[in-house]
Amino acid sequence: FLCSELFVPRLNGIHRYLWLAGWNESVHPLHWHLMVKRKIVVTEDPDMHLVCTDQAIFVKPLPISLLNYHVYLHHLSNHDTLSAAARGFLRTYSRLVIHESDFLLAQQHYLLPSSMKWLDWSLLSAQFTVIPINSVNRRYRYGELRLSRLNLIYRVWCGRLMYFRLHRSYTAYFANQYKGSLVLFAYTTVIHTALQTMLNAEDSCLNLVLCRVSLWFGTLTIIFVVISVMFQTLYLLIVFLFNLQATL
Repeated sequence: FLCSELFVPRLNGIHRYLWLAGWNESVHPLHWHLMVKRKIVVTEDPDMHLVCTDQAIFVKPLPISLLNYHVYLHHLSNHDTLSAAARGFLRTYSRLVIHESDFLLAQQHYLLPSSMKWLDWSLLSAQFTVIPINSVNRRYRYGELRLSRLNLIYRVWCGRLMYFRLHRSYTAYFANQYKGSLVLFAYTTVIHTALQTMLNAEDSCLNLVLCRVSLWFGTLTIIFVVISVMFQTLYLLIVFLFNLQATL
């Protein structure tokens, strides 16, 4: 039971690349996430604990068993890997819940037991704060991790489509993927329009230079659009086949 609650095999598997997804020990308190318009989303997957997007942060509730000294003494103290994961997890909570407002938010989202009092938590979290960083699971040497970066790491270095699929439909997924392409298309359109306007000038020398620039820029734009469409089509096919295989 404790293994499924604490082990983070996926994140440990890509630990060497986690610097791309987050900063060392960067964990903000819960109230801060509300300040930057993020939702607090409960997850039971330890691999998703402190994974965030622009709109949400995933937080795993604190298992009550970790607050029981007898459980720690009999099940964790003699298991180095498990105890390191437990220490790292508890250490994150000492940074998530700092103020009483964080404590109330944690209880509202069922992250902490409703029967616990603020004073009790203050005394308890003070012990978690002093846990040395070199004694925790290596995943917890990093704090919050960007989901978009984790997905990128999985695509490039793991040969997988994504770490976690946030969108449950093709429409929503590809609408999010095409945002960057639309911005690039807008900039390209503005540049083409500016070049066309400048070509209408009467300066022949300037027109000669602009003609060459326009020719090269137009050619590169066409090549880019063709490659982009081919790539997006291929990627859509791969996503479809991956999902089809998963359902068989």
